[in-house]
Amino acid sequence: MEPNLNQDSEEQIPQTTPETSEQPVVAPAVDESPAVEPEMTTPVNDTAIETPTQSSESQVFTPQSSTTNEPSSPSEPVASISVTSAPSAESMGPVSGSSKKSFFKRWWKKLAIIVAVILVLGGSSAAAFRYVYLPKQPWYILDTALENTLSQSNVNLNATINTTSSGVAMKILSLTKVNFNNKQVDENINLTVDGVAIPAEIRLVNSNLYIKLGDLSTLTSLLSTLGGSSAQGLGSTFAPLLSGISNQWVVIDSTTLDSNKAYKCLMESSWTTSSSDSNYIVNSYLNKPFLNVLSMTSDTIGSSSEYKMSVNLSDNTAASYLNGLNNLSSSQSYNQCTGSKNTTITGDNKTRPLTIWVNKSTKLIDQVEYASSQSGASGSIDALVSYGTVNVQVPPNAIPLAQLFAQIMETMTKQGNTQGLQALNSLMSNL
Repeated sequence: MEPNLNQDSEEQIPQTTPETSEQPVVAPAVDESPAVEPEMTTPVNDTAIETPTQSSESQVFTPQSSTTNEPSSPSEPVASISVTSAPSAESMGPVSGSSKKSFFKRWWKKLAIIVAVILVLGGSSAAAFRYVYLPKQPWYILDTALENTLSQSNVNLNATINTTSSGVAMKILSLTKVNFNNKQVDENINLTVDGVAIPAEIRLVNSNLYIKLGDLSTLTSLLSTLGGSSAQGLGSTFAPLLSGISNQWVVIDSTTLDSNKAYKCLMESSWTTSSSDSNYIVNSYLNKPFLNVLSMTSDTIGSSSEYKMSVNLSDNTAASYLNGLNNLSSSQSYNQCTGSKNTTITGDNKTRPLTIWVNKSTKLIDQVEYASSQSGASGSIDALVSYGTVNVQVPPNAIPLAQLFAQIMETMTKQGNTQGLQALNSLMSNL
């Protein structure tokens, strides 16, 4: 018997309780006369049973949001089970005076089977509650997307950040690619400040760090602009430095980087999430859900069908959640390696509006938008996320950083640029 999914009405599960009404067995007048079989009557008592919110087989966690905007419960039913009649006396076989005991033995055996079937279907109904009812809930869809996204080993993040403050506009175009299994990173960034672009690319491959700054010829005018009258001449002072590092790949090898304890511990630790840490992350969010879904509609990104969610982010709850991640085994191992203490984050008692797109097919987060404006300053973030395989390559013609600085110092010495030499020496001592 299978559950009957009814999508138009609230779930009703009629329950039938078989009862027996025995009639005495009539002794035959002649040996050849058959015995009179007992009649079976089965009154049906339809009783509505409330849809379960939890089952013994599959526990449902419903996060309690700190705000009043709870997702509404949909009216979609889960399953209905209908038992229309009990087995007839004929199906249980004839009963004679000498086999009455065997009749009741067979009858109770069949009744036990019927009860077992009803219990199994009842369990199926509870399972259907989790797999039919819950997946349509906005909070459940978002929770699943967060869990799935955190489990990805390859991430491509294409972000656009715009800010305006005190009349100065800044725009950041960032393309970040990460392969967590291979510990590879490729970061392309283009920073534009007041119309002046500063492009750069950073790659982490085989524990070596590669850096390339793009065309920095326009940076000389920016230095003078930001520095005011006291910065006049800075452009010409640093022109050899800027010309030397423009569009040139520079490598800082792992032997040099290992002298930095934080970097060494980072490269020695695992970048993937263990199953225990993954469970902790998910359960911590269920206990402290800092995202509250206000509404959900259907949308598209390119050819992909998406859930578009308007969400409120609670800063205080998010801060508490992030502080709890200090208990992750990966966090504890890193702190033990570096000898550092846990970082504590404090919320600012604000609620921030976000828009999140979740792919209907993959149940992964595909896009996030955020915008804010206050006290003469404004900012926005638009991030597109994809999960294709990341393979970061070693860039060609990379030279060691020390070699690059030696070439620039030689040029400055020939020019008699003492101010530039002092600045370069100061920079090298801090690396």
